[in-house]
Amino acid sequence: MAHLAETDVSYNVNDTTDTQFHQRAWTTLWAMLRGVPRTTGKGLKMAYVQLDWTATLTYATGGINVDLLTNLADWTEILTCISEPVYNADAWEQATFMNQNDTDVTHRLMVMSVVSTGAELADEHALAAMPEVLVIGY
Repeated sequence: MAHLAETDVSYNVNDTTDTQFHQRAWTTLWAMLRGVPRTTGKGLKMAYVQLDWTATLTYATGGINVDLLTNLADWTEILTCISEPVYNADAWEQATFMNQNDTDVTHRLMVMSVVSTGAELADEHALAAMPEVLVIGY
């Protein structure tokens, strides 16, 4: 078995390799739980969300507007959304959440895609499954 060797690797932080311009990474458990300094004292939050569709909702290519940030009371930022795949009629499908922190709420989207191929489900079939998502943020 061959071994891979890294050559000529530079790690840019804040667009420079000069460490005097680097800032501390506030990703320690203490910082995440306390929220300091990123969110001025608001600690890490998690929410388990199940989305339910109305009968009039239609799914278009490019996803539909799902605004998690606005609908989670007292949240200021979403770090990640983890969606479990669901089996829908004949395939495993998964929801992907995009731009959940965008200042324009119309850019906060959810796209349903087939797990095995990555192809987007751009029809009513996408709305037959009710995605469940673990949201982590502040």
